[in-house]
Amino acid sequence: MYSFEAFVEGVKYTVYFFASFTGMMQPFTPEDPLAADEIYYGVDKYGSTMYVQGWYTQVDASPRLDILKKISLIAEPIELDIELANTPGSYFHRLGKKEGKIIVGAKISALEAIHEKHYLRYVVDSKGCVKNIKHIFSLVEDEYHYKYDKRGKLIDKKTLFHDVPDKIPEF
Repeated sequence: MYSFEAFVEGVKYTVYFFASFTGMMQPFTPEDPLAADEIYYGVDKYGSTMYVQGWYTQVDASPRLDILKKISLIAEPIELDIELANTPGSYFHRLGKKEGKIIVGAKISALEAIHEKHYLRYVVDSKGCVKNIKHIFSLVEDEYHYKYDKRGKLIDKKTLFHDVPDKIPEF
């Protein structure tokens, strides 16, 4: 399972990836841990997918879920006139725009792509064939923020919902 560290307003979080979350009451429970590259299986198969980020702080040697984010990934095929890799694997690049044209930027890792709003992803199969060239748009769909008292009891929660577009918005 992959993770990354994030610092927000002086607080250090360790962020893990999950396939979903469960629970009738908050805080919800993330389930089915994922590696960073596993979040793209739904994109390859269905053109879009979602995954969950669990943002944890360390409290008395135990992790505590402070933020849960449901992330939507929307993918659209993209035509490119550039040379792509030919070694088997998944590849990611930053995307930008200049004078109305999409520009493919530097190669990045699956973990770095998670921090990008727009990026390119493609797969090279074992025969060296490029597949699934996609422009991916990442969007936080739902956020759940939790506050606890000194004993670890949940005392406050804040839920934020964001609109998810049907297709990738212009950037």
